[in-house]
Amino acid sequence: MTGRMVEDRIVRRLREAGGISVEIDEGADLRISVAGGHPVSLILEIRHHLSSGDLAELTQRPGPEFQGVLVTRGLTRARRTALREAGVSWIEYGTGHVHIRVPGVAVDLPEKPDSKESRSGKGVPDLSGKAGLIAEALLMAACKNPVVSQPDIASRTGATHAWVSKVFKSLVRGGALSVDGSGPRKRWTVNGGPMMELWATAGGTPPEESTGLYVWVRQEPDLLERLMKLSGGGFPYAIGGPLAADLYEPTLTSRPPPEVWIPASVAPIEVASYLGGEVVETGRNVSLLQAPGDPALRFRRRLGDWRKEPSGGLGDLFLVSPPRAIAEASASAGRGPEAGSRLREVLSHALEEAASDS
Repeated sequence: MTGRMVEDRIVRRLREAGGISVEIDEGADLRISVAGGHPVSLILEIRHHLSSGDLAELTQRPGPEFQGVLVTRGLTRARRTALREAGVSWIEYGTGHVHIRVPGVAVDLPEKPDSKESRSGKGVPDLSGKAGLIAEALLMAACKNPVVSQPDIASRTGATHAWVSKVFKSLVRGGALSVDGSGPRKRWTVNGGPMMELWATAGGTPPEESTGLYVWVRQEPDLLERLMKLSGGGFPYAIGGPLAADLYEPTLTSRPPPEVWIPASVAPIEVASYLGGEVVETGRNVSLLQAPGDPALRFRRRLGDWRKEPSGGLGDLFLVSPPRAIAEASASAGRGPEAGSRLREVLSHALEEAASDS
């Protein structure tokens, strides 16, 4: 979902509540007034997925004159409470929940009754967890052949056939999959463009835990080489976020600090000790990310396999899959979306070629 599509959905949600005037503002993002009051300009900060690191940053930033509003797909009750207590305003474009507190404007709107369906726009499930693994597997399979089978995707993801069937039907409703025939002759085809669009805005899994490390090294390549040794220490890992996208397809002039997924069962202090670093509250140069079920590790791959390079150098680095790198980079701040966009172009081209060859 593009930034303009998100803005349009926000404008509709605010206007339909009644008593709220809202316009897209060239000087900021939105101008809003309540009950005929003085218009106030709002700056929207779109973060489709809110990580623990994002949450910590946002709750430390606002001041009494802060005009920024977080825009995200949806928040848990705990995160809403944390943001509210820190004085952060937010709008959930997926659920319709709104909490705005800026000088001159106060708005609270509950979730819309149909929010479970509206979060994806067309009844497609939230593409995190096992549903996300299914979409991720579909994109990777479609780069070779857009025609896919439910048993194959179930085998790749470890999901039940019933759950794969449910997600497939939802993706058909969303236009990301097409189906022909019936019964055992049913044929499923991935629609590359719509699937990629859906995945880039709704895919991936936000971490439940983000732990900062400081690892002393002379320069950035040394840090990557240090991380590459995690496998030798018995720590499965995968570099994610904007750095993964930039390693797949170099785009940025300077690389962001590594965001490294590790198993949920591993204590971050063990990884810090193995790397010769320490757990820190501020000044991190590595972020360790964790989520239940370890979905980011399921389809990790060697950088050298993407570049068709032999072992050695950075080719032995493990990264999240290219589709997951796109989703994570697209949801990040700074120049991360730029790196995600470049990798998305490459993957989209592969999807188009596979479709033309099938």
